[in-house]
Formats: sequence, C-alpha cells, structure tokens
Amino acid sequence: MVWKETVKDVMRETELTLYQYPVWKISIENQKIAANIPLYKERTSPAYTGYPSTTERMAIEKVTKEIKIQQIEKSLEILTEWERQYIEEKYFNPRHPSDYEVCEELGISRRTITRLKTPAILKVATALNIPKAEECLTEIMMKKWAIQGGHHDQTRENPSDLRTV
Repeated sequence: MVWKETVKDVMRETELTLYQYPVWKISIENQKIAANIPLYKERTSPAYTGYPSTTERMAIEKVTKEIKIQQIEKSLEILTEWERQYIEEKYFNPRHPSDYEVCEELGISRRTITRLKTPAILKVATALNIPKAEECLTEIMMKKWAIQGGHHDQTRENPSDLRTV
C-alpha cells in the first residue's frame, strides 16, 4: 500500500508539472515581449535589506521556468511515439481532455491508454529528477518484464502490444 501511495504521489507531482508546461511557455514568450517595455521600476534604498529585488525575483522565476521547459522537452525524447503523443495530447492541450477524449483523438483503446500512462509519466518523472520516481519506474518495468516472461522488447511501438502491468 505504501508503494502504491508513493507511485500516486510521484505521478501527481509529475502531472502538475506537465500541466504547467504550456503556461510556462506562454509566460516566457510574454516576458520576452514585455522585455522591451519597462513595466516595473526597481526600487532601491540606502539600506540594502539582502532580499532580492522585484527584478531579481522575476529573473530567477524566468530562468527556473526556462530550465523546467527544457527538462520537459528533453524528457519527451525518451518516450515511445505513443507515450509522447499521449503526454502531449493529455497535458499540453489547453482543453485538458479526459483520458477517454485522448483515446478518441489518438484512435486507441482506453485499456491501451491505461497501459501507457503510468510508465510514460514515471519516465518523465525520472527524467525530471522527481524524488522516488526512479524507484517507481524500476518496479513497474520489472513487473512488466516478469509478466512478459523475461523478454524485454524495446522495439515495440504499438501500444496494443503492451501487457497490463
């Protein structure tokens, strides 16, 4: 039970990060547009407080978002084509479609989505260095490998070839 809760926690954190991706991309683009217009003025005083200024905070937030965006984009490279399509349709779509709607859009069954979802999200979580993600992914992959009779075939791209974990 503890292990299942850990997987749920890792997946929840990863899903939140994935849902934020399109917002961060727009935010960065808007900051680039606004960079040419002085929208705020840095306030300084004779006594330095040691706290970051508004400008510094905005710069830190921008860099943090840019790093997360790059990490997410890089993490998509390790996914199969089906996993990547699922992640992009489910989490980067502004409509926030349900899994059922994603199935319809991709032309695959609900059962197939169920088999794709957990490993795909855990791969992304591991690439994003989310705590406990690697252990969860290893456990899932070991179970999947055992179910397949010890045969691990990474060449499969068709999600209907996957067995339930």
